[in-house]
Amino acid sequence: MSKVLFLNIPGNGHVNPTLGLVDGLVKQGEEVTYYCTEEFRERIENAGATFKNYGEIPNILKDKGKMSANRNTDNMLNHIIEVLDLGENCLEYILDQIKDIKFDYIFHSSMFADGNIISQILKIPSISSFEVFATSKERINGLPFINEEKIKNHPVTEKYRKMANSLTGTYNV
Repeated sequence: MSKVLFLNIPGNGHVNPTLGLVDGLVKQGEEVTYYCTEEFRERIENAGATFKNYGEIPNILKDKGKMSANRNTDNMLNHIIEVLDLGENCLEYILDQIKDIKFDYIFHSSMFADGNIISQILKIPSISSFEVFATSKERINGLPFINEEKIKNHPVTEKYRKMANSLTGTYNV
C-alpha cells in the first residue's frame, strides 16, 4: 500500500474530476491524504480519502464568475498571480503539516505548482492532472488572444521570477 498526498485547487472543476480516481486508488489499497478547503470535505471523504484542510487560505475561485464575464489578457494574468499567491501561502503550511509523514508520491492539479515543488523538496514522484471541460467553439473563439509582449511586461512575470529564485535559494528546487 502506498501513501498518496493529493493537493488540489479548491474549485469544483478541479476537485470533482479527481474524486473517481481517489475512489479507485483507495479501492486498490492506496492511503490517500487529500488537501483542499472545507467546502469539499464531504465529497473527498466520501471518495475514501483522509481530508486535510489548507487552513485559512483565501479561496481564489469563489469569484470565478466575474472572471468569465471580463475575459481579457490582464484579468487572466491577474488570476495567475492569485494562483501563485495561493501556492506561496500554502507551501510552508503543507510542509509543516506533513513533516513527519512519508508519502510515496504526490498527485496534484497542474495549476497547483506546490505539488511539483513539494515533490522536488521531498524527492518523491508526482503526477499532475489537467482538468478540461468540453467547450463549445463559440466559447473558445471568445477567449482572449495572449501576446508575448503583454506577458513579459505584466507583474505576473516578475512575481514568478521572484518565487522561482526564492525556491531555488531556500530548497534548491
